[in-house]
Amino acid sequence: MPTAGDLISNISSQLHGWGSTQDRVTPLAFPIGPTDTTFTVTAAFGQSVGIAPGVVEIDSEQLYVQAVDQATGVCTLAAGFGRGYRSTVAASHAAGASVVTRPRFPRVNIFTNMNSVLGAVWPDLFAVKTALLTVHYPSNTYTLPTQNGRPITVIDLQWQHPIGDWLSLYSYDIDRFDGTLRLGSLPSVIAIGRPLRVMYSTEPALFTSEADDYVSVTGLPPSTSDVIELGTVSRMIAGLDISRAQLTSVEQSDRSRVVPPGAGVSVGKYIAAEYMYRLQNEAESLRRTY
Repeated sequence: MPTAGDLISNISSQLHGWGSTQDRVTPLAFPIGPTDTTFTVTAAFGQSVGIAPGVVEIDSEQLYVQAVDQATGVCTLAAGFGRGYRSTVAASHAAGASVVTRPRFPRVNIFTNMNSVLGAVWPDLFAVKTALLTVHYPSNTYTLPTQNGRPITVIDLQWQHPIGDWLSLYSYDIDRFDGTLRLGSLPSVIAIGRPLRVMYSTEPALFTSEADDYVSVTGLPPSTSDVIELGTVSRMIAGLDISRAQLTSVEQSDRSRVVPPGAGVSVGKYIAAEYMYRLQNEAESLRRTY
C-alpha cells in the first residue's frame, strides 16, 4: 500500500511536469544528525545536478546553506537558523538522501496541503470502523466512540449468536446530544454477555509522517489515493503564477512569450474539475458498499 511519502512524490511529479525546469538535486555523501551545521554532497556544481547557497531540502527538512566549497562538496549552514528552516523539523538524514536546491514545491508544503485536502473530503469520503460492546441489562444503554466530540453515524449494528453468526439489529437509537446507543426491544434469544458489533463511519485520520501507510492511517480505500493527489495538485498549481505577479520582472517578461500569465490558474481549474469528478465517483462507491 502507498505511504504518505509515496503520495508526496506523485504529487511533486505532477506539479513539476516533465519539462526542463526540474529541481537541482545531488546526493548526500555522508549521514548527518539533527545538530550538524555542515554536510557534504557528491556533486557541488552543475546545471541540473549540484547545489547552490540558499534554501535546500533534505527529506522533509529545509536547511539554509550559507556557503558551498565546490572542491570538497562541503556545505556550511547559516548560524542560528540553518537547521529546521521555515519551521521544519531538524532531523537525521542518511547518506544518499537527495539534497534539493531551492525546491519549487517543498515536500513539507505538499504534506501540509495534502492533509488539508484529506480533512476536507469528509463527509463525501469516510473511514469505516467497528466497536465491540457487550449486551447488558437493565439500562440497555451503551457508550459509543465519538469524532471531534460529535456522535458517530452507525452503519450497521449486529449481535453474535452462540453458534457464531452475526445477526443485524434494527431497533436502536443514537442520542443526538451525548452519542449513546439505546437498544430497542431485543429478541428473547439475546442473553446478557453476548457481543455487540457496531459498524460506523468516521472522518479520515490525517498523516503525521511520510512513513504513514495510506489505508491503515486514513481508513480510506486504496482507490481514493489519487483523489487526494488531485486535490493537492489543484490547491498548489496556482502557485506557479505567484512568482510572475511582478509584471516588470525579467523572468516574467521572458516566459510570457511562450507561457501566458494565469496558466497555472487555468491548469488548476482543470485539475480541480478532475478532482471533483473522482471525489464524486469514490463517494458513490462508498455509499453503494455501506
